[in-house]
Amino acid sequence: MDYTHSYESVLVFRPCGFLKGARPGVPVSRTVMGASPRQGQGQEKRFMNNEVWKEFAAHEVTHSVAHYLTTIQELRQRKGYAILKDVAEDLQVTKGSASVQLKNLKDRGLVSEVDRHHLCLTEDGEKVALQVIYNREVATNFFHKVLGLDHVDAEINACKIEHLLSHEASQRLLGLVQLLSQDDPTVAGFLKKFSSFQITCPDHENCGVCEDACIGDS
Repeated sequence: MDYTHSYESVLVFRPCGFLKGARPGVPVSRTVMGASPRQGQGQEKRFMNNEVWKEFAAHEVTHSVAHYLTTIQELRQRKGYAILKDVAEDLQVTKGSASVQLKNLKDRGLVSEVDRHHLCLTEDGEKVALQVIYNREVATNFFHKVLGLDHVDAEINACKIEHLLSHEASQRLLGLVQLLSQDDPTVAGFLKKFSSFQITCPDHENCGVCEDACIGDS
C-alpha cells in the first residue's frame, strides 16, 4: 500500500517559529516584540515555545483519534469489516467509551457507518489513518535501525509520536533511514562510531547543541 502521497489537506501544521500575522521570513522578535535580534532572543524563544504548545493542544489528531482510526483501518483489512465490539476489544476499552469516541469521529466526518453497524473511514479519515500508519513505520525504523533501540522500545516510542509528525518531517526521516541503510563503507563507519559514541560536555558555554541547560546532564 502506498502511504507516500500528500496529506496536507488533513494534517495542517503552522510553522512554530512565527505568530499569526507575522511577515514571512521576519523573526517574531522584530515583528511582534519590536526588539533588536539580540535583545529579543529570550522573548522570541518563549513566544516560539508558547506557539508550539498551542499548536500541540489544538492538534485535531490526538493519540486517541489516531488509534481509533488505525484500528478501524486494520480491522477492515484483517477481517473485512469493523464493528463497535471489535474496536473496543482491540483498544481494550469498554463499548460505552468506544461508542462515545466513535460518535465524535462521525460528527467530525472521519468515520461513517454502513449496513448493520459496520464502521468505515471516510476519505478524510482514511487519509489521517494512513498518514499515522506511515509515520509509525518510519519512526519505528528510525528508532530501531538508526538509533539502535530494540524493536519493542522502537515501536513504543514510535507510537507516542506517530500522530504528531507532519508529512514533511516523516518524509525527511524516511530519507535519513534510507541513506543510513545503504551498503556503503562511509555509512557503516558512521553507524559504528555512533553506536559507541559517548555524550560529553567539556565546554557548555561554547556547545553547539545546548543553550539554556546542559542536555547531557538530564
